[in-house]
Amino acid sequence: MDISKQFSFTDFLAYLFPGIMSIFGIYFLLLLTPAQHLLSKVSLDITTGILFLVISYIMGVIFSGFSRNLVDLIEKFTKYEEVRKAIPFDDFRDEIIKAFQDIFEHTPESKSNWSKTHYYLCRSLVFEKMPTTGLRADRQSILALFRRNLVFPIFIWFIAGIAWSISFISNNFFEWGILLIIITILTSFFSITTTIDRLHGGDSRETREVLLGFLAGYKAKIFIDRSKE
Repeated sequence: MDISKQFSFTDFLAYLFPGIMSIFGIYFLLLLTPAQHLLSKVSLDITTGILFLVISYIMGVIFSGFSRNLVDLIEKFTKYEEVRKAIPFDDFRDEIIKAFQDIFEHTPESKSNWSKTHYYLCRSLVFEKMPTTGLRADRQSILALFRRNLVFPIFIWFIAGIAWSISFISNNFFEWGILLIIITILTSFFSITTTIDRLHGGDSRETREVLLGFLAGYKAKIFIDRSKE
């Protein structure tokens, strides 16, 4: 299989844009330090632009791990239930479990022990045998990745906003400093909560797309070569 097909341009953007956002946040933080004199000496040309994009992508990849940890921490604090650990609709629950048992020859234990492992087995089969359905589900997965990767960059901007607020207050711009603190806290809070809410919504849509596609494929006998006669 061509390895180039395993990585799409949208995957690249899902790391690039959060990386750019992070770098600009760090830039505004550095403006409060002696490093601002070094930043003023950076030339703006094509080479610098290419280097900026490369560094942005690398930072996006690195910070994606921090974003995941931050999202996990928030989910633990809010007691979020992973949508993939259960079948999100009761109407087709028994049919999906029966299809899973028939195709994978699984024991009846799956009726009470549905997990992410069961879901990912269904997902792998749908992606392999139903590429159109898989493409729609993959779009939700990429959007979820992009939203998750935005969380830590938003946190960096939160730190930058607080740092600039303290700088204003220390330079006798007390009212502006307090106003900036309020704006920073409110903007960061609503940005992170909205981003995570949309992330969870995307996960739910992907799960529904995959499981309903799995059931439809089973009913249409698309997986007949793997199921019992």
